Amino acid sequence: MELEKNLKSIVHTQLYPGPGNTDSVARGEADEQYLLSTLQTLLDDPYFGNVEITQIKSRKLRKKAADAIKKSRKQATYSCQPVQLINEEHLIDPADICSIVENERRKAVERILECLAEAVELGCNRLALLSGQDPSLTGGPHTESRAAQIRELGMRSLIQSLDEIGKAAAKHDIQVLLETFDRRTNAAGEKAFKSCLLGPTPEAIKVAEYVQRDMGNKNFALMFDLSHLVINGECPNAIRQAAPYLGYFHVANVVLNRNNPGGLPRYGDVHPKFGVADSEVTTEVLEDFVEALVEVGFEGPIGFEFKPIGNENPEDVLAVTKSVFDEARNALDVAIVRKANYSYRSHDYFSEEVFDEVNRLRIEQPELIKKEMLARKRRKTVAPNGYLTVLAADHPARYLMSPAEMGNRLDYMGRIVRVLAESDCDGLMATSDVIEDVVLANYVLKQKNKGKGFLDERVLMACVNRTGLAGIDHELMDRESSYLTAKRIQEMNLDAAKMLLRIPIKPDSRDRFAVETMERCAKLIAECVDLKIPMFLEPLAVDRKPEGGYTVVEQPDWLIKVMGVASALGHSSAYTWLKIPYCHNYDRVVKATTLPILMLGGPSTGKPAGTIENFVRGMGAGANVRGALVGRNVVFPGSDDPAVIAQAIHLVVHERCTALEAINKVKDRRGANMDRFK
Repeated sequence: MELEKNLKSIVHTQLYPGPGNTDSVARGEADEQYLLSTLQTLLDDPYFGNVEITQIKSRKLRKKAADAIKKSRKQATYSCQPVQLINEEHLIDPADICSIVENERRKAVERILECLAEAVELGCNRLALLSGQDPSLTGGPHTESRAAQIRELGMRSLIQSLDEIGKAAAKHDIQVLLETFDRRTNAAGEKAFKSCLLGPTPEAIKVAEYVQRDMGNKNFALMFDLSHLVINGECPNAIRQAAPYLGYFHVANVVLNRNNPGGLPRYGDVHPKFGVADSEVTTEVLEDFVEALVEVGFEGPIGFEFKPIGNENPEDVLAVTKSVFDEARNALDVAIVRKANYSYRSHDYFSEEVFDEVNRLRIEQPELIKKEMLARKRRKTVAPNGYLTVLAADHPARYLMSPAEMGNRLDYMGRIVRVLAESDCDGLMATSDVIEDVVLANYVLKQKNKGKGFLDERVLMACVNRTGLAGIDHELMDRESSYLTAKRIQEMNLDAAKMLLRIPIKPDSRDRFAVETMERCAKLIAECVDLKIPMFLEPLAVDRKPEGGYTVVEQPDWLIKVMGVASALGHSSAYTWLKIPYCHNYDRVVKATTLPILMLGGPSTGKPAGTIENFVRGMGAGANVRGALVGRNVVFPGSDDPAVIAQAIHLVVHERCTALEAINKVKDRRGANMDRFK
């Protein structure tokens, strides 16, 4: 589960606001029994290693709370925000520490320093605060330019205040956290939003840069709150942008529909529980933000800020909070994230020097290719345990360059070799040029590695027909163009053959091309049967696109029809496997034949998690689903390592892992052995 090592925290002030869910705790006036018992409940909860507390006006009660915290050996964060927002007796300008009136700013800073003294008494090691209200909202209506000038002055005041507070806190080894709130203004009569100066992430970053870097306050960081980010209309990129300065993250929910079924008590910045009507922070939204935290390698505390509203029970709110958060951080899209902005670079693994050596061998020793192929140690059977994961690399030969990086043979080759050398993938299906490139790369590695390469015991599958070039008028005419006959496949010491057969779902004058291709498939299947060479036939239902070319129809009824045609080709189907795309109701599809089936992956999406999940579902659809023959979603998995995705799919097929189990098992392979060819 992701973010496991991050310190988990809970905002005591919110979860236990006071008897009857009133706000006596935020005011620092809760009775002793309530305050200490609820605080102890959170300190006893093993889920949390930190508790966020605020002012406790009674010195005697504050001492008891400090003793409880110390005894628990857990950490504590002091929250100045309730003090600032309540602004008791309204003696300080709501602009608080960003007030452009120097006397008011000084009073606000002094109040924070009083909170700091309490934080020291309570044994806190963090002090959280907010900027104060946008100073341009007071003093009458302002033009846009004047409001911007006032905000700029407010930023200067804020930076000055944070510098003073940071230096005072540093004497006690306490970190200062500036929480970014919303800058949304309230409608007449409303108090749903805080209208703070900070505010938008870009401005918060500027403040953090100045306070932390330029003024030397190394004990300063930003605190983000998910609900405030949502109110500001910000997306997970805010986390990616602010990562160098982000020290704390609050998980929280918000309702922005004033007419929500729960009414005004749940509207605005009030931190309702997950799942209430019109929640803006759904599980999917939370997953996106958690994904960003994982991606940037966030190591700071994660706090939970939820408040029971009306007659809601705090314990129930907390249970829902934990459940939803754990679900989000356990999601596959989160698990598959590359931490610390990891990005796989093929050239770092398969360098220009290796590529040049392959080129040299082609020129100087062309006979080496066949020699190496004949010397390769083969499996006794293609699928010893009945299951296969095979990498498909035959797309360029059919005029397909999607993604465009396929056109860079150095990059393309490096990714193919990466999968074969760094995962347990069973083998490769490709045209002759790609297979020969791989054979030569294997030879180069053997020369470096005392005769040990990566092709022994791997399946090498010959792609036969590629003349159905994508987008041309006679695309359905797919003649043999790579390995032309079964005899040639046998002579090159290959393990299997693969052919493509596309059948249009609508009558067309071009249907004769599909029929001729079908006849050619039948002929080669018969040749393969006679030589006991397994044939992997890919029958696809296709529909003509208005702009030309064909698109694959992944609908159960059409797939069932084409499978019926494909299964009957040749004088025997004893050595035939089918390659069929995964689709909904796959259990219906696989029942259309007794032949073994490999699932195909389809176009590259850059997000392979969905492909892995589909393969998990497909493997459970029927006993004759025997693995996957997948290409672009493995070779080009966004910025991830192809070997990681290949190994995950291998585990799904061979060990029946769930998608999450597979991803968690292969994380250590990401970026491993990058010096294999050096």
